[in-house]
Amino acid sequence: MIERRRIVDVYVDETELRVQGRPCVLYAAVIPKDLDRAIEGLVGLKIHHGLDGNFEVKWSSPLPDAKLKARLKEDALSILADHFSGLLNLSMTADKDEAFLNFLTHVESYTRSGSHHFVNLYYDRDCFRDLPRIRSVLESWRDPYCTTLAALESRLSVPAQFADLLAGTFRYMLLRALGAVQPVVVRMEIGDSGTPEELPLDSLFHILLRYTIPGVTPELDPNAEAFTPEHAMKECFGVGIQVNGEFTDAELQAIRQASVFYVGCMH
Repeated sequence: MIERRRIVDVYVDETELRVQGRPCVLYAAVIPKDLDRAIEGLVGLKIHHGLDGNFEVKWSSPLPDAKLKARLKEDALSILADHFSGLLNLSMTADKDEAFLNFLTHVESYTRSGSHHFVNLYYDRDCFRDLPRIRSVLESWRDPYCTTLAALESRLSVPAQFADLLAGTFRYMLLRALGAVQPVVVRMEIGDSGTPEELPLDSLFHILLRYTIPGVTPELDPNAEAFTPEHAMKECFGVGIQVNGEFTDAELQAIRQASVFYVGCMH
């Protein structure tokens, strides 16, 4: 039996958005499964695309070539999906401290459910305002215990860059589900067909991140003669993706839609 890691490292970044004019804060956390390979992958990605080693691979990376930016983002998300798990926490508030405390509750429950006992938490400097308030909450934790709380410079931290990338990606997915941005169509090869297919950008993100966010899949009957696509739908709402605040029923339905991933075989 493989023993679960007692210590979990969590790297978090945030982004802001508006839902029907109301301010929200979205936190994205990445939890490394194989940090060495993630770093090697990102270094290789920069070399492949002719980028300087100090270039920050983030959602809004400053590249004048739109096609290069899109390819870089897609390749980086593939690395993220292979080597990290992710948590996403959305709060309807303009108060970053309140929103970050909601995120900490999410991390605490995730850590406890995974039988981890210690949390190392690394954050971008803009994630919250009141450090004593945040520290006081973390000091009250009991199994899991927070053993590290440290601010990071994203330029010098590969996981922090992936956290930024996840935050920007899911922000776009949310805004698409809410009808707040126009759809973008991309072309990519799916499976081994060798023939590029057109699909919405948010659908591409659902494919790339389908195994990254913790969720719940239906229990399958091993004696069933056939399965429908719904049998391979992973529901991440309330597990890897959580929301806080007074969203309308229609908004919650849209967020739930953005939180469902198809985890069957891709043909």
